[in-house]
Amino acid sequence: MGEKPPGMLLSLLIVLTVFRSTEASCSISGSTAYCWWKGLTSVPQNLPVGITELNLKTNRITTLSQSDFSRYRSLTHLNLENNHVATINGRAFYDLSDLTHLDLAENRLSNLTADMFTGLANLEELGLDNNEIVDIEAGTFNATPKLRELQLDLMKLTILRSDMFTGLGNLQTLSLYGNEISDIQGGTFNSTPQLTALFLQRNRITILRPDMFTGLGNLTDLYLDNNEISDIQAGTFISTPEMIFLQLDHNKLTNLIPGMFTGLRYLQSLDLDNNEVSDIQAGTFRSTPQLRVRNLSLQHNRLTVLKAEIFAELSSIRSVDIDNNPWQCDCRMLPFRQKMTRSRSFANQITCEGPSNFRGQKLKDISPADLMSDCEEPIILRFGRVHNNTVVEGEPLHLVCEASGILTPDITVTLPSGLNVTTVESGGRVTVEVNGTITITNVTAADAGLHYSSHNWYRHYSSHNWYRHYNGHNWYRHYSGHNQYRHYSGHNWYRHYRGHNWYRHYSSHNWYRHYRGHNWYRHYSGHNWYRHYSGHNWYRHYRGHNWYRHYRGHNWYRHYAGHSPVPPTNKATTY
Repeated sequence: MGEKPPGMLLSLLIVLTVFRSTEASCSISGSTAYCWWKGLTSVPQNLPVGITELNLKTNRITTLSQSDFSRYRSLTHLNLENNHVATINGRAFYDLSDLTHLDLAENRLSNLTADMFTGLANLEELGLDNNEIVDIEAGTFNATPKLRELQLDLMKLTILRSDMFTGLGNLQTLSLYGNEISDIQGGTFNSTPQLTALFLQRNRITILRPDMFTGLGNLTDLYLDNNEISDIQAGTFISTPEMIFLQLDHNKLTNLIPGMFTGLRYLQSLDLDNNEVSDIQAGTFRSTPQLRVRNLSLQHNRLTVLKAEIFAELSSIRSVDIDNNPWQCDCRMLPFRQKMTRSRSFANQITCEGPSNFRGQKLKDISPADLMSDCEEPIILRFGRVHNNTVVEGEPLHLVCEASGILTPDITVTLPSGLNVTTVESGGRVTVEVNGTITITNVTAADAGLHYSSHNWYRHYSSHNWYRHYNGHNWYRHYSGHNQYRHYSGHNWYRHYRGHNWYRHYSSHNWYRHYRGHNWYRHYSGHNWYRHYSGHNWYRHYRGHNWYRHYRGHNWYRHYAGHSPVPPTNKATTY
């Protein structure tokens, strides 16, 4: 009997020692318990019950149950990041009504269920990033009405449904970075009207539709970079009028068209770097009550030329970055270059990649006249039907007219009825696309017969009083920037100087002087015509049977000159 008390005392000491070693594995500082990197497989139950913060980061916990936290009812912050949690039993957090921050990142969760967060009525921030979650059950977040920030990055979500985020009426930040999302169903964000920041970068989205972002009337920041977006439908951003920052870099956009960004009235920054943009249509960035852009970045795209109309639109934007594009400084850039009369930051960024004689030079440093040296005569390569099958009345007829040339020629199609349709005026029943695709819808008997295709032989720009007339292998350059003309043809040339109201035409051994003292010209040469001799080639300008018609009322010119070539005509027969 006398020996039993020492044995009992020893057993009690052993038990006390074990509990002391468990407590010692976590450090307590005020109301915070730090238990990270301790190799724990479950939530320790011997911590002070009054703690408000519990850090269990980087342990080996696999399952969470209600009993794990029932004694720690005062917790406001709980960190379970980088454990092995694969299962969260229903009502596991039921007793944590004061919890505001919960971090479950870098675990092994695969699904979120409707009873998983029951009891967390005051939760404000929830981190679930870098799990293996493939689905979010409808109603999962109904128990967290005060949630302001939700992290769902680096998971395996493939589609966003309209029932996934119900209950999140106060959510302000939603991050879905690095998932496998390829589609966002209409109405997905109708339950998140207070959302201001949405992160969707590094997913697999290919197209943006107007129904994708409905309900996001307060969104200011949208990140869509590093997706596979090749199309943005008109009206996509009508539902996001408060947008300030839009990130679309590293996608597959090829063309920017009017309507693509309509609705972005307060946009401060639009990032389109590292896409495949090769064309910006006039009106895309025109400042309207429905579109305002302050900063635009288009670096590392495939832009080679810019239309003249784009100059004014870019000038209305405070900051434009268009560096690192394969700019081609040839006659296609001449209209844009002619607009560069005032200093603009983007004008200094256009460094020519081609042609070779201008490589490395700034477009602003190249004279407009010099840009004309690399133009190519437009020709029709092919004109015919896309398919050879018989076309029945009421069906569409598809033709194709392939034309080449620098500048790109406008294509005109003449129907058997005599109607002319061009790439500029296409619309209605007959359309002619820029790429030469011709579509005649609802074919009738009147469409049977020969269809003609032609291209513009000359293109005339007159914004700064100059013309370029291309004809065969010889050409004239008429430049009046400094009131002079230089006509080059073969090895001979003419210089027409207007400073002192006279022209001197030099050609081989003959020349003419035209006096303008009384504002008239006397051109004497045989029978009231001009013959300009130039090497082995010549032009005859005759007023009798040959003529030029320069009509400016409807902005067109007709040039006819003796034996000079006329626009080629190709035919396609339809039945």
